[in-house]
Amino acid sequence: MGPDGSVYAMCPGQDYYPPTGLSKFNGQTGTNIGVAAYSRGATEPMMDNQGRLYAGFMAFNGIFYIGSYDTWDSNLNHLSANWMDYTTSRATLMPDGWSTLKLGYLGLGFRGAYYWDLSGSWSSLPSTDNVGKIYIGTPTGVACLNANDGSTKWSFTTGDTITTQPVISNNGLLYAGANSGNIYAFGRPSSRGVLSFPLKSHVPDRDDGYTSSTAPVNSVFDHSMADSNGQYGPYKCDQTVAAFTGLVASHYNPDFVFGCRAGYTVTPDPHGPPISFLPYMTYRGGIDGGSNHLYYDGHTGVDYQASYGTQVFASVTGTVYYPRYMVDVGYSAPAFHVMEIIPDHPGKPNPDYIIYYLHLKTYKGQQQIEVRDRDPLPGCQEYVSLPIPEGQHVQAGCLVAQSGNSAPYFTRSHLHFEVQKVVPPSAVLCQFGARAYAICRDPHILAVQDCVPVDPYGWTGNLVTNSSEIGVADSGDPYQQLTGIASEFLWK
Repeated sequence: MGPDGSVYAMCPGQDYYPPTGLSKFNGQTGTNIGVAAYSRGATEPMMDNQGRLYAGFMAFNGIFYIGSYDTWDSNLNHLSANWMDYTTSRATLMPDGWSTLKLGYLGLGFRGAYYWDLSGSWSSLPSTDNVGKIYIGTPTGVACLNANDGSTKWSFTTGDTITTQPVISNNGLLYAGANSGNIYAFGRPSSRGVLSFPLKSHVPDRDDGYTSSTAPVNSVFDHSMADSNGQYGPYKCDQTVAAFTGLVASHYNPDFVFGCRAGYTVTPDPHGPPISFLPYMTYRGGIDGGSNHLYYDGHTGVDYQASYGTQVFASVTGTVYYPRYMVDVGYSAPAFHVMEIIPDHPGKPNPDYIIYYLHLKTYKGQQQIEVRDRDPLPGCQEYVSLPIPEGQHVQAGCLVAQSGNSAPYFTRSHLHFEVQKVVPPSAVLCQFGARAYAICRDPHILAVQDCVPVDPYGWTGNLVTNSSEIGVADSGDPYQQLTGIASEFLWK
């Protein structure tokens, strides 16, 4: 379907030269608007974000295979053909908005930002997720391929030939059917289950049942947290934002800039396709929206949409404090109304993580007000006096604060949620300057430890490998390469 509501369909003909082909219909009346004059397609058409149509054809004339993969504009004017590209499947559009993925006689083909073909024994049509990973059936199971070069990210042997096109559900599971009649479900790597989600809604006094995957997100954790010289630095800017999926945006957006911080697009087109991280995250982009831009450069946490006074909940069971100092904002922490929760850590000198909430409406020194949790969990109070007194123990899932817009500069109300990993100094790399920012300076952390911001959504991009020359990650997560510290998926 085109952006104007027109419907495009392929009407296959006979043998290798069909008399009918690509047709355009009025989406409301079904009226045939036109038929492509140059038509020899036999697969379902696909449209990219620039309105170009793609369809392929393959046939066997008794001696050899012939076929083509053609493009048209939205008015059915023929643009190009590739007679060497024998195509048997409907194409899939990749997240960059113009690359296409298809199955043909020559194997997998990928066009646009990248160009490669991969021959192999494939038994199903290919699918792609919102960040570009490719899933395809094989005679013995399922394979996940890297969109950059077609290399195998992982494979799973089922013992069955996968014959259906893999599909991804809203809960993140991958489903594929086999010729035995079995249906297989594949999930993401298991979570450590450390964090309860801190919001029930993005507006006060409402319970929308938000989770880490359904709450609207303004800004992601930037895995490319470096300055223009490649040195590590929270809130520094290298004109690149890398999300937890490996998606990289580096085309400048002049619409929102604070200092050097900005959102960027994946493609040069400032009105390119919207960015999506479903089913893992509901991304909205920017405080004012704009999901075709990835926000923002150097960001050390995740910004969730939260109107002023929205109830905020403890993500862990632990003790509440209001720090004077915080790694990445320094001694400005009070100006950001920072609250931290030190998780319980029985039998250990220090916790594994510290949980931070920024820009709160409720903060120490204020007169307490009674705030209601309309749907408290067992063990939690319905009415809570906020701000929570410093040193008070709280239970995960209980009301602890209200969101706000407190900062040394103007910002709209939202919740900045941040996780810092507590590690020995020897674990943090010196090579790119990470140690200069990592010293905890938290009186509730015993001994000399470093605190390094990490992404609670982990890293699901390219696999991380280690360089024998420098002993750090040289591919995969750029943040681990800069700091030596890996991010894990921490949500329950």
